[in-house]
Amino acid sequence: RNPWYHPIDQVRHYLFVHIHQSLAGEPLVDLLVALTIGDRSEMTNAQWQVLQRTGTAHLMAIAGLHIGLVAGVIFFIVNLCWRLSTRLMLMVPAVTAAGVAAWVSAFIYSALAGFSLPTQRAMIMLTCFSVALLCRRALAPWQAYFTALLLVLWFEPFQVLTVSFWMSFIVVGLIVYWLSGKKKKHYVMDLIRLQFVVALAVTPLTLYFFHQAAWLSPLLNAVAIPWVGFIVIPFSLLACLCVTWLPSFSHVLWWFALKNLQIVWHFLSFFAGLHWSVWQHQISVWQFIGLLGVVILLLSPFLS
Repeated sequence: RNPWYHPIDQVRHYLFVHIHQSLAGEPLVDLLVALTIGDRSEMTNAQWQVLQRTGTAHLMAIAGLHIGLVAGVIFFIVNLCWRLSTRLMLMVPAVTAAGVAAWVSAFIYSALAGFSLPTQRAMIMLTCFSVALLCRRALAPWQAYFTALLLVLWFEPFQVLTVSFWMSFIVVGLIVYWLSGKKKKHYVMDLIRLQFVVALAVTPLTLYFFHQAAWLSPLLNAVAIPWVGFIVIPFSLLACLCVTWLPSFSHVLWWFALKNLQIVWHFLSFFAGLHWSVWQHQISVWQFIGLLGVVILLLSPFLS
């Protein structure tokens, strides 16, 4: 087989086979595959129902959240390690080296996900910030937001017909709006409040597009996002790097990632089983606009 014929698909298939072989017989392997290489073909309707009832369906779609977490972790590690070497600091600034490493890592992760439309949008946004960083230009959040929106519509104008496009840019826009209005930055508290901001921003969208909203979404996301983003995904991706040279070690890493994913899944399944956890209601376009206006008022700088 020609290794240059669809190389990305060959790598994804290679990892798909090795994950299943390494974790044969274990439950929720299909979820780990979805998080690692973006292949959700084996996920069942029951699993999607649990994710929808808990407001965590975005966890299984490799998009801005996952790519941002990977880029952020790599940026922090490279920036920290680079500053330990005086010679490296004299050659290239630590922030520049970390920015390049973060972009390359995000690009590789996007390739593993097959460069789906959500990953393309995330990479365009990340590229805007990376170029500004390399050019030593201060890029305001709204400049990056509208630049990414312009580029997405330039390359893929028909994305306006997809639900994921509207959910991505409306939610990100509301987050930028909330953050830009804050006078004081408290990073730990802001990270906690961000879960509630996201849940508030998503509610009108899920009611309009999917006719339901999860009451417990802020709490469940506050637990699931860090657990999946900082434990499950990093260990699974590290196993992908080791699968060829250290297969035994990769098996241990995948096993550890899967066990953590199973814990998160049991946590989500419990709350998904509560009959009052979801509000099901169909709204009109005018009600959607009204709810969106209420969300904008609640996130205004006067209430921050």
